[in-house]
Amino acid sequence: MDRLESGSSKKHLGQKAHVDSVTKLKNQRRGILKSMLTESKEEREMRKEIAQRQQATPDEVKILIDNVLLAIKINSSMLSVQDIHDHVGKYVKIPESWRSKNYAFEFSECVNSVVKTEMFTEIKNAAYHTLIVDESTDISVSKMLILYMKYRNENESIYKTVFAGILKAKFEELAKAADADVIAFRPLHEVRWLSRHFAVNALVKNYDVFLQYCQEKVEEDNDPVHRYCLEKLSKPELHVAIGILNDVLAELAELLSTVEAFQFAKAKIKKLRSQYLGENKHFLEETSILISSFKVPVITTSIIKFIQQEEYSFGHEQMKSLATRYCLLLQKDEDILKSDLCMQYSEFKILINEKLKCGSLTFSDILAFPQQQDHLNKLFLIMDICGTFQASSADCERGFSLMNSIKTKARNRLEVEHLDHLMRIKLFLNSGKTVNKDKVYNFWKAEKNRRETF
Repeated sequence: MDRLESGSSKKHLGQKAHVDSVTKLKNQRRGILKSMLTESKEEREMRKEIAQRQQATPDEVKILIDNVLLAIKINSSMLSVQDIHDHVGKYVKIPESWRSKNYAFEFSECVNSVVKTEMFTEIKNAAYHTLIVDESTDISVSKMLILYMKYRNENESIYKTVFAGILKAKFEELAKAADADVIAFRPLHEVRWLSRHFAVNALVKNYDVFLQYCQEKVEEDNDPVHRYCLEKLSKPELHVAIGILNDVLAELAELLSTVEAFQFAKAKIKKLRSQYLGENKHFLEETSILISSFKVPVITTSIIKFIQQEEYSFGHEQMKSLATRYCLLLQKDEDILKSDLCMQYSEFKILINEKLKCGSLTFSDILAFPQQQDHLNKLFLIMDICGTFQASSADCERGFSLMNSIKTKARNRLEVEHLDHLMRIKLFLNSGKTVNKDKVYNFWKAEKNRRETF
């Protein structure tokens, strides 16, 4: 056995791989000149690249970062970044070894990290924020969920919506997530429709189907939610109220598309006032047919309530409802909050009405006014929460359009993570902000320390 081991050791000592390894170690001890003579081609290229990297200045690296930002801003692919580097390299000195596509992706990742940190710091410091989820319409077994956040910065009166990220999952995964107790969807009264007219119109068109569906669910398992919906939807007054609401929202939606035509808008408003706010109500034909279809008379006076401008208690019920809903969030006693809100809202109405008469107040001023008044502090808290709610789908539409534009330019070969980076940086730049290249460089140097330290 000892002879076999001795023979194997002698055989290993005579192998070329062993001899080369020992020679290389000896050369390293003898000096750098001998090491350079024995290094391979790959080792020589790596040594040259390392030497050049160590000679690059921070300003030169920032030029490369700026070129990546330019490519993202003009919606160009990462493949074109190298061409931009080569063009800029004709006029200024920039590192040769960091011009490739791979480094462009690396720089964009660092820019995204800096922008994301800055954005989420603002959201964290905001008193309240709202998460908005927009589903893409790709024909696929997977779905893209584009996330947005709406919030108000400290010491500012303007609410802004920012891109928060992208989630991609299969239908089954989304369904399992929706059923989880941790993130279960809230009851229907917490849903915010971005287009009220479309939502109400859909309910009007499918009213009978929805009623039948609730009836079937009640008969199957006596579900309390469906039983409650069935009870409410079976009332003729509610059916008529939804029909009238649909008519009014349709008129208002049409008015929005022609609001620039000032004279037409004035005539339309007068028509709405005389039609729905006069002594005699003039409903549309479909609503009139619906009212006459019931065997019992429908009392419309309980549906449309006319609030005089001088009525002091107008809005108090809504304030009490908001107090009930958000008292736990605000950590306030419900009864005290109701009392304070009603009192402050009554004063707020009078002050705003006087300012509107002078014509010196815009809608943004109305939102900012309670923030500047200490005696309206409770009302401002409620308005601050409601201010984060999304009033339209404009931001979601712009984000979806940008995503399609980026996908088209990149021929839809982007991974979800990189698409997330590009959208965040692009929307950040489009908002008029500038990326702090010093922070990006320091982040890149710290996170990619292997790039400069050898």
